[in-house]
Amino acid sequence: MAKSVPLRVAGIGITLVAGLIVALDGYHSFLANFTNFLLVLLFIFVPWTAVNLTDFYLIRRGQYETRSFFTPRGIYGGWGWQGLAAYFVGLGAEIPFIDQTLYVGPLAKALGGADISWILGIFVPAFVYYAICRRYPPHMTIGPASRARAVPAAGRSPAPGGGDPATH
Repeated sequence: MAKSVPLRVAGIGITLVAGLIVALDGYHSFLANFTNFLLVLLFIFVPWTAVNLTDFYLIRRGQYETRSFFTPRGIYGGWGWQGLAAYFVGLGAEIPFIDQTLYVGPLAKALGGADISWILGIFVPAFVYYAICRRYPPHMTIGPASRARAVPAAGRSPAPGGGDPATH
């Protein structure tokens, strides 16, 4: 038996017990807790999604070398500061408009409790990322050897004859 199996079983057991405790403690207000959890996820993931969609459709126009995603010294580098900056600006733009159980932003109060943070979370980071990338382009070079492995833009054939571009 592999050494990792007992660790996995222990991890599953700990997660099961923790989940059971949380479920028993919060089942009376499950719907409210679940709604708050989803709204927190919305707050976190909407700016991230905006940056990714802007990068895919407007900056790189669908041309990616997917193998380099997992290579810190690949063509994309370890971290894209442009994306991180836009993401955090987007999070900051959302904060005044959040209407949550634990926090209500001042502008959400002024709007009568309307949570429009997700709207700003879409447009602000997309605009900021696009503006930053126009001034400071991210790593985008795809050489001839890796161009065949790049993910094609929507509507284009992945490789001559179809199939996996990495095998051509």
